[in-house]
Amino acid sequence: MFLTKISSICVAIFLSLNAFALPQSKENKRERPLWGHVVTGTADTLPHELSAVGSLFIGHGINPSLTVLTIPQIFFIYNMVSAGTRLGHHFTEFYSTSADLIYMKSVPAFGGTYKQENFYFRSNHTFKINNAYRIHATFGVQYFLVDDITYSLRLNPSVYNPTNFSLTHMHEVWLDENTGINIELGLIGINYNTPYLQAGTSFFLYDESDFSINLGASISYALGKTQNYKIYHSREHDYVIHPEIQFQYYF
Repeated sequence: MFLTKISSICVAIFLSLNAFALPQSKENKRERPLWGHVVTGTADTLPHELSAVGSLFIGHGINPSLTVLTIPQIFFIYNMVSAGTRLGHHFTEFYSTSADLIYMKSVPAFGGTYKQENFYFRSNHTFKINNAYRIHATFGVQYFLVDDITYSLRLNPSVYNPTNFSLTHMHEVWLDENTGINIELGLIGINYNTPYLQAGTSFFLYDESDFSINLGASISYALGKTQNYKIYHSREHDYVIHPEIQFQYYF
């Protein structure tokens, strides 16, 4: 009931904003994808032979449907190597979908304290309302083979559970030809005894060259009391804040 009310408020706000949003005049901006937040993704893929380098991902468009990638920020922050793909398909002008599959593993030789190995699958669905407004919905599954010392998306399950299911959505609104905002809401750990509310916002900028910037943050907040689990003995609060910071260059 609570999430339904919040979602309805978000829709009403963004429909109002959308009435004042300016449509894009540069089609090439749509060729450079908006990749989404760390939990809620989009159906965008890199076009054929377009590459990207940045804090969020380093990737290449094998064809219009398939992007291969790695995530540099988890390497520098969590001493983990990663390899992934995004397979997407545009069914109509107004609906498209993609599937992400990413493998991550800590490498002790690179230093750091984290000890983690997991697969992360996301099913992303994008609904285009018009050129200035899109809605993204994501169903995510994380499976942890090793979770001794992990990143922030391994939320406290209270009792051992290697799998984490999430269901979230995000509103993308272009405010003018180059800038816009994202608003995210949903649940993580919907299979846990105590699920987490996922909420976030970010501001994105596409300049006149081939750079994009995304600045914001999201929070995962426990909807109830959690119990200590082995990897969370030092965590004082039942919430985690995730930076939603991206700097990307396309070529």
